[in-house]
Amino acid sequence: MKIKLTYFLSKNKLTLAEFCNINGIKSYNCLTEYCTHRKLIPITQKEYKESFPIKKQNNEPKTKVKQTAKPKRRYTRKKSKKQ
Repeated sequence: MKIKLTYFLSKNKLTLAEFCNINGIKSYNCLTEYCTHRKLIPITQKEYKESFPIKKQNNEPKTKVKQTAKPKRRYTRKKSKKQ
């Protein structure tokens, strides 16, 4: 008996990205092979692509911001009242 991958993920409280990282799945083809081996019904390729958005690479060099030292806080003791 085959069950849906989405049902399996919801029962284990996993996202597709976490599931793929745990099992070392890098592509949709690897996911379908894994699902057939484990007797799971895989998700569609469209759903797979939606869960892994393409990361944009930023070609601009990062500039370091020099932080200035903060002044130290001075501890002031409350003076006790003399009676």
